[in-house]
Amino acid sequence: MLLPLCLIVLQAQQPQSQLLAALQQNRLPLTMTDGRPGGAGWDWLVQQARTARFTLIGEEHGVAETAQLSAALFSALRASGYSRVAIGVSPPIPQGVEEVGRSH
Repeated sequence: MLLPLCLIVLQAQQPQSQLLAALQQNRLPLTMTDGRPGGAGWDWLVQQARTARFTLIGEEHGVAETAQLSAALFSALRASGYSRVAIGVSPPIPQGVEEVGRSH
């Protein structure tokens, strides 16, 4: 019974290694300098987003560069007709935005 279990484990790892190899072959550098993105990865992202109907950004919460990247991308895409942005946030964020809005 141990042999089939080992075969299952080896087979399960193969797609993961294939995915990792594909990701490594298709990665492009994207840098953030003074809150502004740059590099071949940024150029590719803007080019692809210009022809897309929607652009989604998945992120880890609490990372400042994500907001900077999102703002820069939206600014870069405005000339291409982007005029709306939808943001998914955790529950405390809207409350903070509302408080800031009401105080100004």
